[in-house]
Amino acid sequence: ANIIRLNGKIDFKPTEQLLLTLGGSLDYNRRHDFTREYALFNPSNNPEKIDKTYRVYGRLTQRFGNQSSSKDEKSASTVKNAYLTLQGSYTWVNNLTQDDSHKNRLFDYGYLGKYDIYKAPVYAFGLDTSTGFAGYRLVAFADTMVKFTPDTLTNPSGAAYTSQYYQFYQNRRPDGLYDNLFNIQFGGGLLNGDRPTNIYNLWYNTGRQYNGYTITDNRQLRFTGQISADVKNHNIQVGFEYEQRNEASMSINPIGLWTLARQLANVHISQLDYGNPQPVYVDGSYQGIINYDRKSDDSLYTGFAKNFREKFGIDKKTWVNVDAVNKNDMDLSMFSMDNLLNQGNPLVSTYYGFDPITMKRNRKKVELDDFFKKSDDGTYKRSIDAFRPIYMAGYIQDKFDFKDIKFNVGLRVDRFDANQKVLKDPYVLYETYKLSEVSTIAGKAVTHPD
Repeated sequence: ANIIRLNGKIDFKPTEQLLLTLGGSLDYNRRHDFTREYALFNPSNNPEKIDKTYRVYGRLTQRFGNQSSSKDEKSASTVKNAYLTLQGSYTWVNNLTQDDSHKNRLFDYGYLGKYDIYKAPVYAFGLDTSTGFAGYRLVAFADTMVKFTPDTLTNPSGAAYTSQYYQFYQNRRPDGLYDNLFNIQFGGGLLNGDRPTNIYNLWYNTGRQYNGYTITDNRQLRFTGQISADVKNHNIQVGFEYEQRNEASMSINPIGLWTLARQLANVHISQLDYGNPQPVYVDGSYQGIINYDRKSDDSLYTGFAKNFREKFGIDKKTWVNVDAVNKNDMDLSMFSMDNLLNQGNPLVSTYYGFDPITMKRNRKKVELDDFFKKSDDGTYKRSIDAFRPIYMAGYIQDKFDFKDIKFNVGLRVDRFDANQKVLKDPYVLYETYKLSEVSTIAGKAVTHPD
């Protein structure tokens, strides 16, 4: 662990009655957190945590009148020991949790190497209704072999599992072993985005990467003020507090990006275009073979599938293999936020005040409707504003003695404003109507039952 603490303060006294104080502090703590399941076989992959706290403040103290302790001078004045204190402070707390070898290179998490997939067309005899031709029709493309090239630098221990799997079957045909990605996983090998299984449900295995990248960014602006004075035998204090917080956070599970990319890359071309057959002719003679292009479902051609192809200049009907792409060419901006939210199984588990795609704080306030309506070329941004609560307080108190009894009497008013929208009714998301307010449905008059 590395811990640094710095504190500083400077006092200025322009006049006998005025004192200005400027100060600040820095707390830095870098450490590796203990993970019980990693303790036996995988302690080198304990997550790294970096906590940084910055504080600055300024305080003004103005005294009034004569502050002398002389009995004669005290008795000569009804108001004594009067002073005004104003203070402003700013606090910034930044917390980061990550894998110390990968940091913010999200596609390094879970990357094991390059998987080259070889495919072959599959034909079945049948009738093409569009042409009326019978013959061997293309019905699918089948994986025939996967060639694995391990990355020995990024996650060498994780890549070793798949390398060992290939070494064990190196003299065997790929059928049922490494002819496709599923069989590699089924046999005990790992793919990009996989982690080794645990041991007896007790310990995580060697080479298991930490699956998390979390940033917390909390800021606080605070003002306080107080006027105090002794009036005869009363000590009267009047003061206020104002505090504005701005809290933002984002957390992403980067290892799953590889699995999600694999699922989304070709989802829009899962079918063949049987409406446009391509009979094979040689010298004008039909060869009894009918081919088909892949059919693109444009309603599914969004987010990652589209952005990936646009980056690499690939046609939307061309099948792509993301596991053969250099990890440094992959980027989080290829995904849409709906991709990352993943139909209720999000890779971005928590975010507010951050844009998870750029991993930067939102500079402007985000409106509630932006989550549902704001889009870029039809791709929703799903922005969520930071948490900006406001706390205010004001008080007045009087301390005095009456005979042998000490009194401390005062009034304090506190106000907390969450400063965010909430549902008027926690059970509905949209405006509702009373029965008496609905006389037509879809333009037709309705009669409600008793």
